[in-house]
Amino acid sequence: MKLKDIINTLNELAPMQYSEAWDNPGLLIGDEEKEICKVYVAVDATTDVIEAAHEAGADLILTHHPLIFHPIRQVSTDSYVGGRIMKIISYGMSLFVMHTDFDVTCMGTEAASLLGLIEIKILEPTFSEELGLGAMGYLKLMKMARSGIYANPKEMVNMHTPAITHMLKDGARKRLKSIWQSWKGAMYDKT
Repeated sequence: MKLKDIINTLNELAPMQYSEAWDNPGLLIGDEEKEICKVYVAVDATTDVIEAAHEAGADLILTHHPLIFHPIRQVSTDSYVGGRIMKIISYGMSLFVMHTDFDVTCMGTEAASLLGLIEIKILEPTFSEELGLGAMGYLKLMKMARSGIYANPKEMVNMHTPAITHMLKDGARKRLKSIWQSWKGAMYDKT
């Protein structure tokens, strides 16, 4: 598959137009016409990641954080960024980055969904109320203090601690009470 086809697919998932102005996502190193057979995915293009991608036979490194943020004055082995750029090029690999475009369109809401949160809201809307950085919500179902008792924390907000703890064995009461105290003023306060 050509790199440009992979880029088109990734841009459908997280269009670069949703990137923050200061960010530098997209194809940072490579030729869109290159044939790609193997992709290595990582958070950062560290030296170890580049070596591991090369050893794995990857043609493309896909990272979350950009290797290049600021204008580059030199590309040489004497600089940290320049040395990594040279290594990627010398191995014949490409580097594509999905950063704030991915954060805004996918990351927060996907993580919240995978955690089973309900009433998900964007923490910092950027382009609309549905698109932005981060997400928060309420846990739908949580196992309480390894006690084997399951409860919906959203419903517990209006309950008194004794109403919850009487259901538990003596050993779990203290753990639950401390959890309840931390919840009461933090996680589940909707105001």
